[in-house]
Amino acid sequence: MAQWCHIPSEWSSLRMAFLAMSALVIVVLLATVGTACQPSESKKVVTFGQYADEGKAVFTQNCAKCHGDQGQGGVGPAIMGTSATLQKFDTAQGLNAFITVAMPMDAPGTLSPQDYQRVLGYLMVQNGFAVRDTPFNAEKLQDYQLKR
Repeated sequence: MAQWCHIPSEWSSLRMAFLAMSALVIVVLLATVGTACQPSESKKVVTFGQYADEGKAVFTQNCAKCHGDQGQGGVGPAIMGTSATLQKFDTAQGLNAFITVAMPMDAPGTLSPQDYQRVLGYLMVQNGFAVRDTPFNAEKLQDYQLKR
């Protein structure tokens, strides 16, 4: 056999180490990709019903003093029931834009964005604009019509 075809034994060890490291890298990459594809807790789907349940307490604390404990009106207009005229905002986006800058009347814009979304969910469900199990997507509020 020709001398130039002979592979020194040190190279075989080096080749085996390289293959072992390559296999380890592949295993780590596959494990990382597998966990990256898992749904994240922060991406959990919230429904209008969940926000409605949470929004009731926010409503009671911040809105009921003017709009009544059932949203029937008082100092402020009715915002729930047959006397409510929220349809003038056309979409959930329109209603949300209004309440986030104008409500509560005595301290406009002071609730957290999530508390405004909770109140929005509560109003949407209570007025029949949204079904409880409908996913709440804050980025698509323009898609939710204020129609019964």
